Amino acid sequence: MNQNYNNMIKDYSKVVSEIRKSLKAYLLENNLKSLVLGVSGGMDSALVAALAKPVCDELNIPIIGRSLTIESNKQDEIDRAKAIGKSFCHDFKDLNLGIIYNSVKLMDVIDESVVDDSDVKFHKIKLGNMKARTRMIYLYNLAYKTKGLVLSTDNYTEYLEGYWTLHGDCGDYGMIQEIWKTEVYDMGE
Repeated sequence: MNQNYNNMIKDYSKVVSEIRKSLKAYLLENNLKSLVLGVSGGMDSALVAALAKPVCDELNIPIIGRSLTIESNKQDEIDRAKAIGKSFCHDFKDLNLGIIYNSVKLMDVIDESVVDDSDVKFHKIKLGNMKARTRMIYLYNLAYKTKGLVLSTDNYTEYLEGYWTLHGDCGDYGMIQEIWKTEVYDMGE
């Protein structure tokens, strides 16, 4: 399904069918009991949830969705995440991971000799990576406890641009990793 700019998806219903068929086969082959999804309130996690729900309904496997907020999430993102979670997830919670994140930030105190926060951009990226890793720890722990896997929400455009975080938005199983961001929006419609 690898696309290039001249080979954009023309038949979304066929692609949706193939994505769902592949997911179903993977779930059955690996005897998985749940799918865990970080629901950000963005288009990618919404599309992943919408793609996975019919398969999970058919196999009686829950989609466990979590909106994992950490200090910088805006209210409109949180509201969208809740709407997505309530519409597509069998088990959805909105959790604030601020306390856990603040303890992760203590790593700088433990080894302050290597910390240079004078570069504001670097500092912001560092904190963003810590937030993604905090969410990742939560999601992977939940997937382990429920005998499932974490769904990836990164798309092909983000992959090529390097705009993704290993085990942040990149999970165990990717349904939209070969789909351009513009196609994500088109498919979402």
